Amino acid sequence: MQELNSLKLSDEEADRLRLGQRVPVSKSGSEEELMRIYRGSIEPCNFMGTADWRKGVLHPRRLIAQAVVTNLTN
Repeated sequence: MQELNSLKLSDEEADRLRLGQRVPVSKSGSEEELMRIYRGSIEPCNFMGTADWRKGVLHPRRLIAQAVVTNLTN
């Protein structure tokens, strides 16, 4: 997993990908590539999973469930 290139997505792009939609993304490099994807910034806490980048379009591959933690003390 560490040898994969990383890609940072906006919140809107990340939400679309999380819903299973393809997302057009501009990047230089090969025509096809498996990417690590992150929401907002490339930090471990923002890791979303992996996606296939093919000819300018990101296709969701394996996404990690995103849980929202709220105040648990109440």
